Amino acid sequence: MFHRVQGNAPLWRAAAALTVVAALAAGCGVVADQDRIQVASFDGEAFTRGDLMAVIREKPPEERPIIRTRRDLREALEDHIDTEIKVSLGLQLQAEGAIDVPRDAARQVYFAQNPEQAQALQMVNPEEWGLDAAGLMAMEDEMEFRIDRLHDRMLGEEAVRHRIRQALASGALTVTEDEVRAEFEARGDSIVQHETVAVDGVFFPGNQPNAMNVAAEARRQLDQGADIEDVAAQYVETGQARRIRTRLVNDPASPAMQRYHRFWAQATGAEEGEGVGPILIPSPEVGRQSPGGETQWEQLPDSYLVCKIVEHTEERPLTLEEAQDELAGPILYRKVMEQLRAEYGVEIYEDQLPDPALFDTDTDGPMA
Repeated sequence: MFHRVQGNAPLWRAAAALTVVAALAAGCGVVADQDRIQVASFDGEAFTRGDLMAVIREKPPEERPIIRTRRDLREALEDHIDTEIKVSLGLQLQAEGAIDVPRDAARQVYFAQNPEQAQALQMVNPEEWGLDAAGLMAMEDEMEFRIDRLHDRMLGEEAVRHRIRQALASGALTVTEDEVRAEFEARGDSIVQHETVAVDGVFFPGNQPNAMNVAAEARRQLDQGADIEDVAAQYVETGQARRIRTRLVNDPASPAMQRYHRFWAQATGAEEGEGVGPILIPSPEVGRQSPGGETQWEQLPDSYLVCKIVEHTEERPLTLEEAQDELAGPILYRKVMEQLRAEYGVEIYEDQLPDPALFDTDTDGPMA
């Protein structure tokens, strides 16, 4: 049985089926017929417009693709199929004992991408953050769900790396100097060592009275030479803030960038030892399942971040020699994915994709 990647509904096919049933119940037979149009096939199964709409709709907001053109739809479809293939292969190889990715590794990656959530687990008084016991439990359940989902994807990526290692060892795959140079020239200025900072600071929940003023006072103390340990203790002990110590990477492709772009507007170019903030950091949305099976997204309180820059490494371009491994990796990756798509019998029927106008350009999801 082909593995179906976890989404925010139990299974994408169940969600798609509900969509079709709901449409028929409302008398929308034409819409239901349109949903049954096949847009792809892989692993011997048909994948329909309804399936594609369900996959996009059930993605977490930060992962939901922006659909403007038919090419956007094709890329979303290809990304989903590739993910299905990789996760299926990863679970297979894990069962065979060929690879392993500890779930704790996924947990560490998740909290590195979402440091404020790691601190949220340590909150003493959830009520001060606008959460009751049920809300806190829902937040924790959502975190574990997303960690499981990330773990599946990490298994899939490790499966591809395993296939690459096998192919290199057997000589089935090679990378030429011309391919590496062409990759370097194609990617141009994007081959960089990203800017990174290590920070030590506090989060102030934005729904507390005078949160901005309290955060501004913490920043004032830092500017006057107060030690971050003393400033943090002052607010953490009274339940006004949560402590954060983490390393952040200024990578535009990172999922965390959507929430931390304001941080980088201040932190880029900052000196070690310099204070940063207050900066409003949007909190992630938490998904809850309604009785009807729909995912309802709830926004947690945003927080103000005040911190000290402990270490700062500026972005710099990599030379062709420095980037050899980074350049060879994507080339090998593409070659293995081409092999896997052939093995799984992937076919995409682009002319059968739905009209991009069916997608809400404000929410980046299918319109109801």
